[in-house]
Order: sequence, then structure tokens, then C-alpha cells
Amino acid sequence: MVVDLFDTFAKKFMKQKNNQWTLVNSAGWNRAELVDLPLDNKDALGYFVDEKQNVLKSEKSDMGYQVVVPDIAPLSSTTVTFVEDESVKSEPGIFEVKEQGIQTPFYEITWNKDGQLTSIYDKENARQVLEENGKGNYFQLFEDKPMQFDAWDIDLYHVLKKKTLKVSKIEVVKNNSLMATVRFTYEFGTSVLVQDMNVFAMNRRIDFVTNVDWKERQQLLKASFDVDIRATEARYDIQFGNVQRPTHWNTSWDMAKFETVAHQWVDFAQRDYGVALLNDCKYGHSVKDKTMTITLLKGAINPDPTADIGKHTFTYSILPHTGDFIDGNVVEEAWSLNSPLLAMQGTMEQQTLMEVKSDEAVVIDAIKKWEDGAGMIMRVHDHTGSKRNITLVPQFDYTSWQETNLMEKPCDTIVENVNGEIKLELSPYEVKTILIRDVKKQ
Repeated sequence: MVVDLFDTFAKKFMKQKNNQWTLVNSAGWNRAELVDLPLDNKDALGYFVDEKQNVLKSEKSDMGYQVVVPDIAPLSSTTVTFVEDESVKSEPGIFEVKEQGIQTPFYEITWNKDGQLTSIYDKENARQVLEENGKGNYFQLFEDKPMQFDAWDIDLYHVLKKKTLKVSKIEVVKNNSLMATVRFTYEFGTSVLVQDMNVFAMNRRIDFVTNVDWKERQQLLKASFDVDIRATEARYDIQFGNVQRPTHWNTSWDMAKFETVAHQWVDFAQRDYGVALLNDCKYGHSVKDKTMTITLLKGAINPDPTADIGKHTFTYSILPHTGDFIDGNVVEEAWSLNSPLLAMQGTMEQQTLMEVKSDEAVVIDAIKKWEDGAGMIMRVHDHTGSKRNITLVPQFDYTSWQETNLMEKPCDTIVENVNGEIKLELSPYEVKTILIRDVKKQ
């Protein structure tokens, strides 16, 4: 909803310029990311500069350029400009490629002939991410014949009949100064799965961009990682917070949680280290003992015998990190995967909607017009599980603000605008909705 607001604003106030792009940060924290910027002439050579004419790190892509965008403040935007220069040449690849492995600034990754990762060595923390003799990113097909509700249910006994997929082709298709891509191709049944493992020069995330031509019936496709983490609970992302679930089946209640929903991430961490499994659209997860699993595709035949047949595109990622999910910036990385910086061709004058002051990231869930009058509704929540204070400074004129309930009905006293600041105190996982009254148009 935050992105929608910027999009609407941009369409009204954008000034079209073919060689300039406005990049919008819809999150409540600073972001510097790698973005894809298409060019009208995709073969044009040149470089990008920011508003201060600093040259940005970039690499040629199929449609234009991949550009490292400088730090953008919360709810703000910046403009980058393309400068044509035929003398510009691509920098050599920085990723060391081996016969069955690749070395990045963060990891040493190896795989076997079947396409399964056999090692992810974290160079910064001098430790192995995968457990001893464990594997990473291995695909399994399970027989999926639930007792009822074929298109909705997954029964526990599906684990009894399974097979592990083997890769048919592995190739390195990209290696430059910003990222490298290793492509794994699988052929099974009448289906084909092509997956690009993307590793980055400036990001600890490992992305698995997956394209599947899915034809299987009554089969369940999952991907798993055996990680070197010891903890009795894993943390699952839900709206406005997260919940913890057991990683063991000590009781019948525990066993009933063999698969659990998570919105954007699951984090499995001990005190000093953890591994997060992020996704952009797949919500069925499980963490059992030391194995993290994400459910990818289902082949139900009832009520629709052709359900899900066809082409699917999705991305999931792993993020090894120090400390817990807060220390490891799991929420921030999951947001970047699901809501990358919004790139729009052209420029706009107003570049900051609101200044956000906080010691930690602030999750801004919505910004919209007030349903009952002149004003703006803004919803925020604490995702850290701690009490905290935040300050919001709207970069537009307004008369007053007050808290409302979730139905946008005022429930607190009106606070007049004195110095332009809105000060909020959030309890652990508290959701606050505020009404900013009489917003003046710029």
C-alpha cells in the first residue's frame, strides 16, 4: 500500500526524462540496493551518476544496466542519470569459479554432481552454514494423496514416499563485479525446472530464482537445507509480528505442526548465529531437527484435475547471519526481496514523504487517504518484540494528528502540530494507526 501511494503520486508529478530514473524507498529504514534499470536503447554504453554527480557502480545487463543505488532514506527517493560513453568497459568478474563451486566475498560454495550444495562456508564468521554431511538446496518430490481436500491439505504421511531430484545441467551464466549466476537445470517426469543461484558482491543473501514448467499430478515439490543450527524453536513471520514453533516432534501437538505458514521468512537461530529462509510468494515451511524446508508446488487433481499445470516463477533465498533475526536484518532483507526499490523513468520534485527517526528499523504497513475526511492514515508496528520510541516528521504541511483504531475511527486526543514531529511509543508487537489531519497539497 505504501508503494501504491508513491506510484499514484509519481504518475501525477513525474517529469519524463529518458535518461533519468527516480528510485523510491517504501520501507522505514535506509536502503542501498542493486536495481535493474532498462534502457530505451538496451545496447547503449555508459555509466550512471547520482544527484551529486558521483559515478555509481554498474554492470551491463540484457535490458540495460544493473546499478548499485546509493543509500536512500525511509519513504524517500533519489534520482540517477545515465550518461552515454562508448569508452566504458565492463569490469572483470570477481567471483572465483571452480569445477563444482564458486567463491564470493562472503562464502565458499560447493555442490556435487547431483546439483546439491555440499558446503556453504561463511568466510566472515569462519564457520560452516550446512551441518556435517548435510546438503543444501536439494529438491524432493513427495507422493501427495491427502485423505480429503486434495487441493488444500497436506497429510503427514506424505514423507513416506519421496525421491530426490538430480540435476541434468550446471553452468555459470554470469560473473561480473556485482554478482554471479549459476544455473541448475532439472528434468523430472514431464516437468522442467531451471534455477539461477545468484550470489552478490555486496549482499550476504543467496537468491534462488526459479522457473518451473510444472506437469506433475499428486506430487509435492519441496526444497530443503540441512543447517548447522541447534535450537528447539524456529521463528515464523506473520502479519504484524512473528510466532515460534517447535523444531521437534516430542508431543502429538508438536507433530501436528509439521508444516507451518510463514509470510516472508523463517528464521532458525541459536544465540550467536542463524539462517533465515526468505520467500517472495511461497508460504508453507517446516523446520525439523536441523532441516529447513519450503514447499514450492502441489499437483492436486480434485476439484480441478489441471490445477497448477503450467509455468511458475518464484524466488526464495537463504540468509546466514550473526545473532538473532533482528541482528541479522532478516525483516529488512525479506522486505527487499518482496518489495525492491521502485524504479520509475523520469524525475519528481518532492523526494521525501516523511522523515523517520528510530534506533531500529520501523515497519510501515500502510499510508493512505483517510476514509472519512481530509487527512492521511499511517499504520506502523513494532516487529522486534521490544518497547521503543519512534519519531515521524512529515515533509508536508498538516494541522494535527491523533491515534485511531484499525477502522480509522479516532480513539485518542488530537495533538496539534507544534514542531512538525509525531512522537509514538510502541509496546512489543503493538500496531498503531495514526490520522494526520488536513494534509495540505504541495
